[in-house]
Amino acid sequence: MKSFNHLKGIPPLNLFRLIYYFPHFLKLYWRLFLDMRVPIYLKLMLVGALVYFISPVDLFPELINPLLGFTDDIVVVFIVLKYFIKWAPQEVVAEHVSRLENEK
Repeated sequence: MKSFNHLKGIPPLNLFRLIYYFPHFLKLYWRLFLDMRVPIYLKLMLVGALVYFISPVDLFPELINPLLGFTDDIVVVFIVLKYFIKWAPQEVVAEHVSRLENEK
């Protein structure tokens, strides 16, 4: 498996790479979620984003505007996922990334 570090230069809309690395990102987020060194407020942000995504209550309901209704869910989840990694202790993130790279 290639290093996660090379994804910093990934073009924003490179969907194929995103799909390819999606399982790796899921593992990383799960491991960070379970790690006691990651602050609880970050974990609550993840849970809140998941609840918002599956909740029928939205800023822009799908019944009124299906495209906009789904888009706000995606934007909220994307922002939370981005800042979860950014605000998590970087040494903890690096440790889990290294472990994931060594597994395969």
